[in-house]
Amino acid sequence: MLRKGDILCHMYHGKGSTILKNGKVSPAVWGARRRGVIFDAANGRTNFDFSVAEPAIEEGFFPQIISTDMTKATVNQGSLVRNLPYIMSKYLSLGMELAEIVKAAAYTPAVCMGRADRLGSLEIGREGSVAIMKKKSGDFIFADAAGNKRRGGEMLIPLMTIRRGRVLFDNNELNRE
Repeated sequence: MLRKGDILCHMYHGKGSTILKNGKVSPAVWGARRRGVIFDAANGRTNFDFSVAEPAIEEGFFPQIISTDMTKATVNQGSLVRNLPYIMSKYLSLGMELAEIVKAAAYTPAVCMGRADRLGSLEIGREGSVAIMKKKSGDFIFADAAGNKRRGGEMLIPLMTIRRGRVLFDNNELNRE
């Protein structure tokens, strides 16, 4: 039923029918991706399960969009969602390359919204919006909706957010010696 450009959200949820069949990504799901259906992580509090994500990722079935599906109740709360850098860090721990994570969190959503001519890139003529982060090494815990936990060795830490050339957030770390 899904067509090119349609977006399937909550791709790694663990309740009811999932993208897996017999522990592997379903041929129908692979077919949907080949047809141009876009898969969004949309983690949320109840829509991410390691028992679905890990086997899919082992097959190379990564999200094309990484979003949080956050609500007021989940911003900076607990270990399921917190914020976008936290979710991006979860995908680092699952083996996704940083360049692909950034593309999935910024560029692909801009394309899907029909705003790739203005957003999702730092090319000349764009709006000049950027999130500056650093990769911090350590021992970090990531959780899923079923209560399972995994350790990761890196966390993306926001340093500064600039929107249309104006600083909206600055943790002052860039100004420290």
